[in-house]
Amino acid sequence: MRDGDRQTVRQAAERAVAAVSPLTEEVDSVLASYGLNDDAASRGTLAEINHAFGLLTATIQEAQDAFLRKWAQDLWPAERISELDIHAIVPESRQEAEAVLRVARRLQDDLDAGRALTGDDLRRRHVAVLEATRRAEPLRERPVPAGVLDVFRSTIGEAEVSLDVLTPDALRWLRDHGAAQLFVMRRVRP
Repeated sequence: MRDGDRQTVRQAAERAVAAVSPLTEEVDSVLASYGLNDDAASRGTLAEINHAFGLLTATIQEAQDAFLRKWAQDLWPAERISELDIHAIVPESRQEAEAVLRVARRLQDDLDAGRALTGDDLRRRHVAVLEATRRAEPLRERPVPAGVLDVFRSTIGEAEVSLDVLTPDALRWLRDHGAAQLFVMRRVRP
């Protein structure tokens, strides 16, 4: 966590403590009256506590999301996700890539859910990221050529694609990596 983020969380926690501190001196009967009374002073005190803890929750959520985004980017950069998808369908790299994708998707699911994770959940995610990062290393050392990326990108969601996208280098790479059988060719009748 960056020092600025740590300071922001600390300040939000201090505001929450300050909001609830007047209640720490009160006896149980006075505390109960805060919940039962509808006078302006009680509403103000409870609103201040609610606001301070809401701010603390949001600040902690932002810090957690920053961790998850950093872990996801360190695991596999978002701008190279197409490469990882290709590694996941090529027989020689499928297991490693699928393991990395599972963890990357889990991190993204956590970010999309926008809910706080427990300390244990965060530790488990971190251990999973470390293991997946180890498994991603050999994949990073085998980048997918641009021509192969073009072939895969052009076939996503397309029923038919011209052979023009398949360069000799891309075909050679697909054959060398056991991925040529993922594609079929057929003649289109005019």
